[in-house]
Amino acid sequence: MLVTALKDVSGWRLEASRTLDNFYMEMVARLEKCSGSDSYGIIYRVPSLKEADQGYLFGFTCDGRYYLKSWDGKVQPEGQMTTLIRPTTSSAIQPGALVFNRLGVMAIGSRMILYANGVLLTEINDSKYSKGYWGVFINQDNTPNMVLRVDQMSYWENPKP
Repeated sequence: MLVTALKDVSGWRLEASRTLDNFYMEMVARLEKCSGSDSYGIIYRVPSLKEADQGYLFGFTCDGRYYLKSWDGKVQPEGQMTTLIRPTTSSAIQPGALVFNRLGVMAIGSRMILYANGVLLTEINDSKYSKGYWGVFINQDNTPNMVLRVDQMSYWENPKP
């Protein structure tokens, strides 16, 4: 699957089949070109498939950092992005374009456990969104016409931490 961000915008794609609450999800992906804080990742627990204006975003940046945010587009006037984990460098993430990384998120109730290439990054608790749809996102901060190549995306329900 390819996801493209054109001009100065972000993009996302959601899987329309079903909502998930407790799961482990992995995505193997790479950016075709990128720099600095350009990012990509998994969007999950999105309550409405038609609006995609709420949920969590677990992402990797081109320069090798990870982050977790919650998005509430219903907050007026322009929505509210809340940083739950600020961009943090990890040696488990391969920086740069044209390199594949595996993002993993385990969500059990309010617990969210984050992984990079099979390495545990951190764990956080947040109960704002308890279930929802899932998919991928891309966010261009520096590089126009970014392209995300998703090689594989899988999930397992009701995992044991």
